[in-house]
Amino acid sequence: MILPSDDNYQETKRLKRSGALLESPFREIAQWVAAEYAVRVPNVVYDSVTYDRPRLIVILETQKDALKFQDGASGDFNKIDQKRVQERFETILAEQGDHRFNVGGLFVVFAAFERVARMEANESVRKKNFIGSNSS
Repeated sequence: MILPSDDNYQETKRLKRSGALLESPFREIAQWVAAEYAVRVPNVVYDSVTYDRPRLIVILETQKDALKFQDGASGDFNKIDQKRVQERFETILAEQGDHRFNVGGLFVVFAAFERVARMEANESVRKKNFIGSNSS
């Protein structure tokens, strides 16, 4: 989730606007992450980095929330947090008997909704100002 045009950002924005609940097992992992780390999690996305490497993207509300999952020294994701989320997701799937997701080598990443929303808002203001300056 890097740009406002990214599908994950657009999906998260729709979820936030509608107030819809995440589907299981994403609802359970989002609730666990929120409770465990005292953060807000508007969305969780499962996809693949490559054809054989599954990825779980935990989308956090704010940049401040996302920073909780970074290793201060390197700026990379904290490997302990990645492992904890991976293991909890696997546990949720096992408890539910859900076999839809490949979790072998699951890569867990964290993204901030706020950062992309600000980018979208700034682009919108620039476009309005540009259009407004041409109409005189």
